[in-house]
Amino acid sequence: MTLADGYKNLIDILDEEITVYRHFLDLIRHENEILIQSKLEDLVENNRSKEAMINKLRSLERIREKRVREIAQVLNLKIDAPRLLDIANQLEMSLGDKLRSIHATLDLLIKRVKEHNEKNELLVQSALQNIKGALENLKKTLQDKPTYQNEGQINQPAPTGRFVSKEV
Repeated sequence: MTLADGYKNLIDILDEEITVYRHFLDLIRHENEILIQSKLEDLVENNRSKEAMINKLRSLERIREKRVREIAQVLNLKIDAPRLLDIANQLEMSLGDKLRSIHATLDLLIKRVKEHNEKNELLVQSALQNIKGALENLKKTLQDKPTYQNEGQINQPAPTGRFVSKEV
């Protein structure tokens, strides 16, 4: 493999990764709308799409790592896990700048994905707290209440605690 071939293959993989990350970011943004509108069926479909994007990203990542190792070998880099920036520093200016630009784009997309995912997580946590509160209120509402017996006395539920001794 030549450096030019490896570089072209790497750029192709990175461009595809950027496309998939952009689509993934769109899915996460859409998830926010789905969560706000509480559309369960749409949420299930969105989660399937996200899972497919994650699998695609994992596959692309493995290919990218392989391409980076191949280029590092051609460049005689003695690094166990070479990074894009390591390779960019070894290439001529225009090729290195292209890799740095792609790296910055990927970095920004990943940060945005994390930010939007954290916002969605807060929405879900808030919804769960509201549901827990509603269930507690429902539970209290459904508990036995003291009622009057036929004799006019209040029927109290049996006390749950016991005194061992009444002396102090």
